[in-house]
Amino acid sequence: MDADRIGVWGWSFGAWSAVMSAAQSDRFDAVVGLNGPMNFATVIGDVGSTLRLEGGHDLAAAASARWLESGQAAMRTSYWSAADRYRRNSPFDQADRIQAPTLLVVGEYDLMLGQSEQLYGALHRLGRPVALTLLIGEEHGLRSPGNIRLYYAQVRRWFDRYLKSADGPGDHASDAPTPPSGRD
Repeated sequence: MDADRIGVWGWSFGAWSAVMSAAQSDRFDAVVGLNGPMNFATVIGDVGSTLRLEGGHDLAAAASARWLESGQAAMRTSYWSAADRYRRNSPFDQADRIQAPTLLVVGEYDLMLGQSEQLYGALHRLGRPVALTLLIGEEHGLRSPGNIRLYYAQVRRWFDRYLKSADGPGDHASDAPTPPSGRD
């Protein structure tokens, strides 16, 4: 590895932290985010596939509002009272500032599926190096041994591609979309 090249990697709110770090500094040379919130303005409307099938819209709306306003996101007020604060703290709204190659990975049943897809679309539209992997059958955490192997292999290849010096090994990850994974 090249000591002058830095990668940042996170899961859930850590994915938000990794991507927001890249939006705030050009110091990072590669980013990986797994199942992270990327657009605070739309978190309240996000309902995961499993909860959607169970008719859990009310539960999802209440839980996401609580998470945004008084939980981990700590916005301290509703979107409609401080829309600019929500935008300043959303990677989606800061996408034009993200230069680092970004690998987004999301579970098929994760509440954040749409969040990762939105950020992927924004970075792709801006011509940034970005890839999106959908892990079939996964929720917010990874459980399938096959998906776990796939995930870590992709992270390793992504960081090898963007963090190793030019004279390093030639086995690099691709910016091309990765086919959906299967269950083992």
